[in-house]
Parts: sequence; structure tokens; C-alpha cells
Amino acid sequence: MRPSMRTAVPILAVLAAVCISLAACGNGSSAPRARRAATVAASPQPVVTVMRLYPSGFGLVGTATRPGGDGVAQLLETTNFGATFHLVSPPTAHYTVVDDAWAANRSLIWFDAYNTATTRERLYRTRDGGRSWASTAVPGHSQAGGSDSLDFTAARDGWMVNQQPTAPDATLYHTCDGGATWHFVAGGPPSPLLSVAPVEADPASGLRQAGGLTSDRLGHSTDGGRRWTALNLTGLRSLAGP
Repeated sequence: MRPSMRTAVPILAVLAAVCISLAACGNGSSAPRARRAATVAASPQPVVTVMRLYPSGFGLVGTATRPGGDGVAQLLETTNFGATFHLVSPPTAHYTVVDDAWAANRSLIWFDAYNTATTRERLYRTRDGGRSWASTAVPGHSQAGGSDSLDFTAARDGWMVNQQPTAPDATLYHTCDGGATWHFVAGGPPSPLLSVAPVEADPASGLRQAGGLTSDRLGHSTDGGRRWTALNLTGLRSLAGP
């Protein structure tokens, strides 16, 4: 599950950790895993806002060129377990940071840039590994404490959760054209979802998402998010005590 709060660290402080994490994925599943690092004091170095690690040695790192949200969003790629990185993203506006990134393969990549000055969000997508990009406006969040999270199950089929900083205010969107357009699915009363969290989508078994940071339930949908069933998670200790 991805935290809803964006965090950042100086890039030089995490690249060594990226190498170790990528190498550790070598025997895992093919699904990407998001990693968010703890907030540290502001630094003049670029900061990492999101990482996607894949067992093949391929990985994506989203950065902002300056701390505090006044730099530009950039997407870096590694193909050798973090030994080297290179820039693949197109030019982005000032005051932007990378909210999330996703790759179906080395050619088909998406990343989401949030503008801290305008609170607008823009989704970038490439089909040729970053040589050319298209972009479209997507629902944004009101402050830097929110986030957009992505999950694509195919080249054209994807899901996005727009989390406002005033949780549990969040909405679920779906695209069937690779991210060019997005359609509202659910979010907030009278939606079937009382609390929206980042989605883990599986074409075979439907969608699953946690009900919130303090929830003991997992939501499951088999009809594209229109109806949801709450699954109790057994064996968990109560947050209030034993």
C-alpha cells in the first residue's frame, strides 16, 4: 500500500539504497513496488519523491530538482539495478514534482507531475522509452500533502486514485485509452466506497484496495469499481490494543 503523504529525500542519499533494493528484487515477482522515504531536512540537492523497482533491473525514480516544491519534475531510468541512471522525462514546468510513475515495460511509461504553485496535475506518457511524450491534464489535489497514484493493467487500461490531503477525501478514476482521458468511478458518499485508497488492479481477479490507514478491511470489486465488497482481514491486532 502506498502512503498518501508525499515524502522526499536528497537524491544522493538514496541512490545507494536504490541499488540494494533493485538487486534484492531479482528473485521476486514481476509486479512493481513503490518505495517512499522518510522526510529529512531541506537540502540543495535534488530530492526523490517516488521509486518504482522491477526485478529485471529496470527502475524509475521521480525527482524534483529543488526541495520545497520550487524545482522541476524529472523522471530517471535505470536498466542495471541502479548502477547508473539517465533522464528520460520531457521538460516540465517550474514548481512541479513527480507524484507517481508506472511502467508496463521499458517502452511504455507513465508519470504524473503535480504543480505546487497551481495545484494542477499533468500525466505524461511515452510509448518509445522516453524519446517522445504526450501529456494530458488529470484531476489534481489541493495541497502538496495529497497525491495521485497510478496502476495500469494493460497498455490502455489503468486506474488512478486522487487523494486529497484532507483524508478520507479521495476519488477513483479509470482510463481505457492509455491515460488520454479519465472517467470518475467512485469516491465519497454516496459512492460505494466510503474511503478510497490506492488501487491494486488485477485483470483476473478485479480490484483491491485498503479502506484507509487505520482500517481492518480490504475492498474488492469485480465489476470495474462500480460495486465493492468489504473483506475482513483476520488475524490482525486491533489498533486500540490486544
